[in-house]
Amino acid sequence: KGHWIIAFDARYNKKRVLEFIEAAEEFYDSAGENLSHKRIRAFFDNAFSCAELCALAILLTTPDKRLFIKRHDYKHERFENWAKLGNAKIEYSSLLNKLSQCRGSARYLATDNKYKKENPEEIMNLLKEMIQFAKNNVSRER
Repeated sequence: KGHWIIAFDARYNKKRVLEFIEAAEEFYDSAGENLSHKRIRAFFDNAFSCAELCALAILLTTPDKRLFIKRHDYKHERFENWAKLGNAKIEYSSLLNKLSQCRGSARYLATDNKYKKENPEEIMNLLKEMIQFAKNNVSRER
């Protein structure tokens, strides 16, 4: 009726984000398989990788080239801040931080055995939810 409406998707790295989600799903599946075979140390290593890849998939829709650096702490801090702003559930950020600590405990045979105090089934449920959130974040209509 005499008007034009122009819309565009301003999210960055959509194809790359989908690759990160695909990798996160592979680590999720591996974590589940390790859990079912009672390989708890390997479970935490894979669960951490899944959570970190999901966090990156969520953050990569923003223009931040520093996300490609190899330092975990910058990515984790950035995701925590992103969640605190209400852009993702704070539970996702908490999970990533928890898994980072548990991974170190499990993988490097720390004497604190922090990983043994966690509930792997709850972690799997939250990871599944986080993957779905990352998928929705990249594909939702605005």
